[in-house]
Amino acid sequence: MNRNLIIPLIALDALAALLLAVGLLTRFSPEIEFLRPLVERNLGVPMMAAGAVLMVICGPLMIRWFIASMRERGR
Repeated sequence: MNRNLIIPLIALDALAALLLAVGLLTRFSPEIEFLRPLVERNLGVPMMAAGAVLMVICGPLMIRWFIASMRERGR
């Protein structure tokens, strides 16, 4: 696997974690002031869904990259 892909992959996984965390915050703590615009527009559940989908996509790709890099190192 290409080494140049790992940085965007990790950045995308971090974005997924951020979306999931903020989505969970808007769902379970709607009284937080900086989350008020998201709560008013009901964006908590779509943010959670987008974060979960991105994590499901990025997780196996990162594992695959890690395994491929270990194989290259062993040669």
